[in-house]
Amino acid sequence: MTIFKPKRKSYFNRVISALSAGLLVSCFVWLYVGNLRVGVSHDVSGLVSEFRDLKVRNAELKNNLFDFFSPENVALKAASLNLTKDENPVFVYAAN
Repeated sequence: MTIFKPKRKSYFNRVISALSAGLLVSCFVWLYVGNLRVGVSHDVSGLVSEFRDLKVRNAELKNNLFDFFSPENVALKAASLNLTKDENPVFVYAAN
């Protein structure tokens, strides 16, 4: 009866082991980067919707501000405070 004993230190086994380890590491890196990409895309979509809401709120605030300082509202406020329009105002300047 013949018994075959394989070589314990084979160059081919080391190459296969290194390639398998490299493939396993690259799969884990690929999954990690993919998960990061999905997380970032969700964060970006949330920021885009928040930015859109902030733009709408900013437009509403500008509209309120322009309505507040419209000539009609300024005239009404001046009339309620009994203010009169001065045609020739005199300004006071302070010397340095």
